[in-house]
Amino acid sequence: MALVARPVVKDSEEVPLETCLRNSRNGQVRERTRDQFPPHTRLEELRRRAEHLDERAKNEKTRRKEEHEMFVGKLRDARSAVSAEQMLTEKYKQENVLLAKDLGRLRWSISQSQVEVMENDPSSTEEVMLAQLARSSVARNNMHKIEDLRTVTMEY
Repeated sequence: MALVARPVVKDSEEVPLETCLRNSRNGQVRERTRDQFPPHTRLEELRRRAEHLDERAKNEKTRRKEEHEMFVGKLRDARSAVSAEQMLTEKYKQENVLLAKDLGRLRWSISQSQVEVMENDPSSTEEVMLAQLARSSVARNNMHKIEDLRTVTMEY
């Protein structure tokens, strides 16, 4: 028999009767479940569920800890990579400054006729610059040799 919602009338006795019927049916269901599952069985089930939830919580905690350790490791690696990149960037900046100085010196050491040749024939630019660099490196080497000779003769 299905319960049908009826309009509730304050003075009607139908409402308390329906409520009473519903409560008695719920009570019968509870009694049947108690009979099917005695108290010790329910306690065992509750213990199993509690153990299962404890195990899940422990696994979750372990997983989070491992994820945190992985994250910290990745963060450490990223920081070291950034510092290495900063060192390389600093090194490249210094090299660029030195190259700019060398090119400035090279520009002033090239004669006007060579500049005109380079402006008229862009393909010869590389040859002129290489020749000039070779001359300047030879001059530097000669200066170093002279300084070395001076230090050697001063020692004797």
